[in-house]
Formats: sequence, C-alpha cells, structure tokens
Amino acid sequence: MKKKTIRSILSFGFCIVAGAGLLASGCQSLPTAPASSTALWDSSSYPQSATAEPVRSPPPPSAQGPLTLDVLQAQAIAANPLLQQRLQQARQSESLMRQAMGAWAPTADVGAQAGVINSDSTGAMSNRLTTTSFGPQASLSWLLMDFGTRSATVRAAILETLAANHRFNQTFQDVVLEVHAAYYDWLGAQAVITASQTNLATATTTLEAATLKESGGLGTRLDRLRAQTDVEQSRAQLESALAAETAAKSRLAVAVGWPASTPMDVIQPQAKLPEESDWPEDRMGDWIEQALAQRPDVAAARLEVQAAEQKWLAIRTERFPRLTGTVQADQTDRRYSESILEDLDTTEVSAQLALTFNVFNGRLTANRIRAAAEALEESRQRNLEVELAAEKSVWDRYYELRSAIRQVGFSRAALDSAEEAFAMTDERYRSGLCDIVFLLDGQNSLSSARRNWIAAVNNVFVAQIRFQHATGTLGQETP
Repeated sequence: MKKKTIRSILSFGFCIVAGAGLLASGCQSLPTAPASSTALWDSSSYPQSATAEPVRSPPPPSAQGPLTLDVLQAQAIAANPLLQQRLQQARQSESLMRQAMGAWAPTADVGAQAGVINSDSTGAMSNRLTTTSFGPQASLSWLLMDFGTRSATVRAAILETLAANHRFNQTFQDVVLEVHAAYYDWLGAQAVITASQTNLATATTTLEAATLKESGGLGTRLDRLRAQTDVEQSRAQLESALAAETAAKSRLAVAVGWPASTPMDVIQPQAKLPEESDWPEDRMGDWIEQALAQRPDVAAARLEVQAAEQKWLAIRTERFPRLTGTVQADQTDRRYSESILEDLDTTEVSAQLALTFNVFNGRLTANRIRAAAEALEESRQRNLEVELAAEKSVWDRYYELRSAIRQVGFSRAALDSAEEAFAMTDERYRSGLCDIVFLLDGQNSLSSARRNWIAAVNNVFVAQIRFQHATGTLGQETP
C-alpha cells in the first residue's frame, strides 16, 4: 500500500516574490539603443557553418569590358578583406551586446536525481533495508535588484556595439578613399606612358634630323651622339613608366579585393576639374565642425568614452547589495524493499529572497574601480587625440587641395609655353639658326612639362577625395 503526501516549505518572503519581480522589472526597464544603432547588417545573412577553405572574390571576367569607378567601388565593398574584418568585428560586438542583455532574464535549471541506499541493522531484530529514491528537480533564479550594475553593463555593451558600427563605417570610407586614389593613380600612370611614348617619338625625330645633317655635312657627330643619348634616356623613362603603371594597376586590384594579377581595364572619368572658388577658405570653421560631427572615427571614440564610463559605474555598484529571488521544486519518489515501510512520494516547493553583500575580497573591487577609472581617463584622452587629428586632417587636406588646384593652372601654362618654345627651337634648328643643345634642352623641358601636367591633374582629383574623406563627406558632390 502506497501513501502519497505533499509537503510545502515556504520560507520568508515567498508570497512577495511575484510582486517583487514585477516591481523590479518596472523600476529597471531594459535600456533601448538610440535610433542610430541600426545594425549595418542583416542577422539572417550570418554564415551557418564555418569552413577552412580560403575565400576569394572572383575577378571580373575579361568579357565584362572596362570598369567604371562606381563598379570598382561596389566590388571593393563586397570583397575588400579589411572591410569584411570590420564587419565581423561589428557582428561579434553585437553578439556580446545580446549576451549582456541576457542578464535581464531569469535563469532556469532542470535536472534529475536518483540514488540507492542499503542499510543493515544488527541485534535482536536484524533487518536489511534498501531505499531507492528518484525524481526531477527544477529551479528558477532571478536577480531582482543590484543597484545599477546590470543596467550599466548592458548600456556599456550597447555603446560598444555602436562604436563598432562606426569603426566599420570609418573603414568603409577608408576603403572607398583607397579605391579612388588607386583609380586616379592608375589613370595617371597610363597618361605618363602616353607622354613618354610621345617624348620618345620626338627624340627619335630629333635623332633622325641630326643624323641627316651629319650625313649632309651640316652637322657634327657630337650633335648626333647627343641626340642618341636623349633617345636612350627617353626609352629608360618609358620603361620606368611601364613599371609604374603595372604597380598602380596591382594597387587598384588589391584595393578592390582582387589578386594583383587580375586583368582589367577602366573607363576614363568625365569629371570636371575642381576650381578654387568651390572651396573658399572662410568655410574652414564649418568644415572642421562638419568633420567632428560626421567622421565615424570621431563618433566611435566618443562612444568608447561613454562605454568606459558605464563600465566604471558597473564596477562601482558591485559594492552594494544584490537581491535575488529563487524558486525551487523537487519531486522525490522513495521505494523501500523488504520493509514494512510504505512507499513515499514527496513534492517540495521552496522560494526565497536572498540579499548578499560583499564585506571583504582583498581590495579586489577597489582595485577594479581604480583600473576602470584609469581606463575611462585613457579613453577621454584618446578621444581628444582623435578630435585633434581630425581637425589637423581637415586643415592639411584643405591646403593640399588648394595647392593642387593652383598647380593645375601653373603646369598647364608651363606646358603651353614649353610646346611653343620647342616648336620654335625645332624650326630654328632645322633652319640651321641654333645648335642642337638648345633643341635638346627644349625637348627635355617639354617632357618635364608634360609629366608635371599629368601629375597635377591626378593630384587635384586625389586631393579633393582626401579632403572629402577628412571632413567625413566622401561621396557628396557639393563642398
């Protein structure tokens, strides 16, 4: 015959556990992230399995034709490994944020227990008793109040996630800047090759004229040798230009995220040369304020200061008591063999409120607070460093842009003068009115003027992009 009893053990405060839980949830509502914390990724795109195979973005097919700057930029966003690293770091930060938010939920555990006890008694009434017990167990624990430790920890995790998002945005702009700079450098290298080929053709024509004069008795062998020297120097310059073009092409391929040997071609841009009137100096203050407001690295540094402050607050509040509510239920079934005792089934339900307070831990908490305060001050100084660097970057890049714009005009005027001077010298040389030294000098001046013009045009576009990058407005068309 079995007898079933139910025994309830209620410790002090059980009747107010539910009320305390509701009160705690109302007083310590979950902090929500600002609107700017919208993730830059879709969690549904997370990889479902890891692989050890190397992943490389496929290069563009040769039949695709010349690529525009917009296409190259889009490819870099999808394939650049540095940008992908920052994306994964932002995703890791999001996971840590969700992990911290889990502290707001209760902890539930389930289990089971089973055991066998054999007991022997001696004496006049010796007896052997075997007791078998088994049953499930369940417990629910919930931190009801900790004077702000949990809230500060969650806020710090949210702020660190936002900072990771801004670091991703900064890397995004860095990658776009590198693609634009490499694109214009490659175009400039191609233009240098064309100019070097023109210089070689001009030097060859001069050599032919000097050879013809020597054979006709109107020139000297020294003039021909000088012309021959100029031809060889032009060939050396052309070879150097070809090597520079190969290096510039590989730089662009790597910036996009492709192998350096990727075959590709680009389309010449139809961009207007910037003018100095588009960038008035009296707007310097506005551009600096714009940089401090829009640059992602500045925003990330400021968020890191706020996160460090929340971490400091979280450690400080660890000195205060913690109130925890616990509910536990145990079901135990006991079976007795070879005994007059009846089998017994017991259900125990207990609930309690625990208030814990750390009295001494070897000054561990005090030193953690001190370390957190030092980390906070470090983040503040780092934020100041980033802001000063941003202001200096705007300042430097502006005057770099203004100088590049002016150099375009100067180099264009120098090229026009060099072309006219060489044409006049060439005519005089062929008429026998000047020595070949003047002709070669004019030829070298023309070659240098062509290179300076190409470099000036390339530099002005790159300088404009760098200035937009410095102000945090890369991609905007208007100053």
